Amino acid sequence: MKCLSEYLEFYSKTKPESTFLVHKSGTYTYYQINNAVNNLCSLIQELPVEQKLSIGIFLTGSPEFVVALYSALRFRANVIIFPPNLTYQELAKLLGLSKPDILIFNTDLLEKVEKASFLSKHNFGRIIFNTPGDARFSLQNMISNERDFSSSRNIDTENNSITIFTKKQKQKRLGISYTQKNIISAIEAFSTILRYLPDKIFINSYPLNTTKGCILILNTCLYTGGKLIISTTNRTNQIKKHLIKEKVSILITDGAYFNGLTEEIDFENDDLGSLELVLINGTYPNIENFKRWEKTYGCVILEGFGIPETSEVCSWNLSKAERTPGSIGLPLGCNQVKIVDEYGAEMESGNAGLLAIKGDNIVKGYFDHPLELERGWLITDYVAVRDENGFIYIKAQKKDLINRFGYKILPEEIETMVREIPEVKDVAAVGLDSENGNQKLKICVVLDNGSKVNSAEIEDAIKERLPVYLQPDYIELLKCIPKDEYGNVLRYKLTK
Repeated sequence: MKCLSEYLEFYSKTKPESTFLVHKSGTYTYYQINNAVNNLCSLIQELPVEQKLSIGIFLTGSPEFVVALYSALRFRANVIIFPPNLTYQELAKLLGLSKPDILIFNTDLLEKVEKASFLSKHNFGRIIFNTPGDARFSLQNMISNERDFSSSRNIDTENNSITIFTKKQKQKRLGISYTQKNIISAIEAFSTILRYLPDKIFINSYPLNTTKGCILILNTCLYTGGKLIISTTNRTNQIKKHLIKEKVSILITDGAYFNGLTEEIDFENDDLGSLELVLINGTYPNIENFKRWEKTYGCVILEGFGIPETSEVCSWNLSKAERTPGSIGLPLGCNQVKIVDEYGAEMESGNAGLLAIKGDNIVKGYFDHPLELERGWLITDYVAVRDENGFIYIKAQKKDLINRFGYKILPEEIETMVREIPEVKDVAAVGLDSENGNQKLKICVVLDNGSKVNSAEIEDAIKERLPVYLQPDYIELLKCIPKDEYGNVLRYKLTK
């Protein structure tokens, strides 16, 4: 299949009564959601808009979001996904840049859209879910009315794009443009990890409007014919409730979020026995938590890696029998991976270099400029090592390396040693710039709740663990390590 919406149509015919979405507003089958998609496509067709080449979606994670996404794809339009938490000023700027022909949103966001439309001076057609007095725009009506729709446009898997505006980088929203070929190749490879699970019940631990939420969760769920539990928030206490109540079997997350979820769990009383597989994007250093989850609930935890530019997949540990702790596993079938030096030459096993990736999952580019490739290879800024068996280990990002007495030090090297101190809950090491190029070392520490040690005692414990050349110039105790929505440490905030 070339179009993601074709998978929805396929399952609406082969398993029409099977549940696709569970939300506070109701439970929806594949057949019902496919009906809604056909009805929304017809409404788009009827809009008095001169051209309908690009469709923007400005919705929270909900059945309406899912219907809007697959309707835009079935209509063969370019899709632009705007984060629902944008201010009207931010939305105005992005509307002015992307210029969608149509915007799909709901009545809750109407005021924000009106202000943004005026400010951007861009006119567009509107589909407003739950418009008062107009049953056509009710999700329940779209689900109930049987309708067929077939686009007269051809599928262009190489050029039609799905652009997702993500987190801010340097005060600018980063828009990443995917082709359907990118996403389908990624989820096809990623889904091999799930092939032996009889019940595939997912939960949106990431918002559906994010790259991970849209690709790893929503579209992987659709590709495998699974069930998706849509939580209205991804706060750990709410996700825990859904894990228990809805018998979720697959949790896709990252190490930082998994730590937060672990703190919410009562391992004596909370029944998460239905959870079979936890897929962690990145490595998870807390081995004790790792073992506790697997022993208590019988689930399997597998670490892997992907970034937005690789459609969120690259390599993964494929099974408990084959996994290597601390590794991001082996390359998935959608891409090739190698470790290169600063000149692009491939490194031998055991030597650290930059992670390079090539495959159909590599994105079309960014919203406003193409992706820079070296002969088809994406050279990332992740420092990695490959062992003699092909397993890959992420060590750091290039920008985070600490220059110390002529050596380039991996923050992970320091953090791993400090994390062994029993009272330490979380830690981050950063280099502070100095005039001679030899960076000063700062270690930021979060202590376990209820820890009785004082700052002097923790400083002594850290200095005892570290060799002379890694002795810190500064140690700071914090309540939490600043991280982004994906669990990545915001090291620049620690250098101030």
